[in-house]
Amino acid sequence: MATTTPSSPLSPTVTSPAALGVPPAVYENPAGFPGFPLAPLTSHLLQRKRRSESRPDLTDPKKTKPVPEEKKDDAYWERRRKNNEAAKRSRDARRHKEEEIAMRAAFLEQENLKLRAQVAILKNETAKLHYMLYNRL
Repeated sequence: MATTTPSSPLSPTVTSPAALGVPPAVYENPAGFPGFPLAPLTSHLLQRKRRSESRPDLTDPKKTKPVPEEKKDDAYWERRRKNNEAAKRSRDARRHKEEEIAMRAAFLEQENLKLRAQVAILKNETAKLHYMLYNRL
């Protein structure tokens, strides 16, 4: 759409989407914004850092008691191995979930921008139609 000047008082005024503050990607690309965010996803890293800072200090001698060497048999080491694997799976699953949430949030932010631009265009068109309707009387 281009901006035109009215030839008569009854002709509609067409305003370009750029004049309304609509990003060119919304009206130039029919698909709108891409499905994936363009900015790097670092917010989840900051959240993990904050979460780790808020955890209680596990170096307190009252909370952790080391296992004496005489009790560290094969069963102990097998339990430790299984626990370490489970902890790794849990961390990986949490990291994957956080990345999915961050990608979804970025996608929804982009879609929100696109929808706001469409609303602005439709509001402008509605105003033009109201003008045309009520100025014919």
